[in-house]
Amino acid sequence: MKRTLLIVLFTGCWLTGVTQTPGTDQTQQNTLFDNNPERTIPDDPIFEEAIAGGSINYQTFGKYARDDSFYAQIVERFEQADETLLLSDLFILYYGFVYRNEYNGGSEIPSWQDLAKQGHHTEAYEQVCSALKTAPASPHLLLNALQIGIKANRPDEELHRLGWRLEVSLMPISFSGDGTQERPYLVTSVTDEYVFMYNILRIKEVTEQNLEYNDNKPCDRIKVVPGNEAPFTGTEVWFDVSYPFPMKFSPKHWAKQL
Repeated sequence: MKRTLLIVLFTGCWLTGVTQTPGTDQTQQNTLFDNNPERTIPDDPIFEEAIAGGSINYQTFGKYARDDSFYAQIVERFEQADETLLLSDLFILYYGFVYRNEYNGGSEIPSWQDLAKQGHHTEAYEQVCSALKTAPASPHLLLNALQIGIKANRPDEELHRLGWRLEVSLMPISFSGDGTQERPYLVTSVTDEYVFMYNILRIKEVTEQNLEYNDNKPCDRIKVVPGNEAPFTGTEVWFDVSYPFPMKFSPKHWAKQL
């Protein structure tokens, strides 16, 4: 069962890409939570507030993320794989987190990787889960937890919750752009780029990566080889790294904006 889960994840079958343009009629969108086309998507006032100006205002999610009580409730539901979470809840967990004091740009040192290489999977799993307590919707942390959790023989239900969290944590990135130079995907950590490309775009490999300024924004321009029968067929993907870029030089940079 656990070996099958890992294979499914890395062949891209576990994850479903969603690339709707913000502001479109959400009643016509497929949802990761329910494949029933007749299901009515609930009202989402926070998301509507964020797109009221015609594009996504990410600071809106930061405002709600800085409400500790509200944020803690969303985190608790997310950790339990609560499928009633709204799209705005996912944006608060991924993008709103940037505006909290604990955001560091995703620059944590993955000490658990050495433990995992040495076969100490239980200890490694405990460490990555500890990191997830700080950044609960970090795709690269969730992927690490799932990989190591499988080797640590964690219960199937626990692994499925991690897989669900990983799946939906990538959803806001899909909504942020289309990977072109004009509309790059927005990420909160450079490592998330690779989780997204391999699991959502299902690329075969990365051949080159360069930091370039695009409309005065720092962006990673990544040349890739598309996977066979993958939904993405291009040869390069653009990611906006405006969020993690200043964090090494200006701690709590985004938190100070609010």
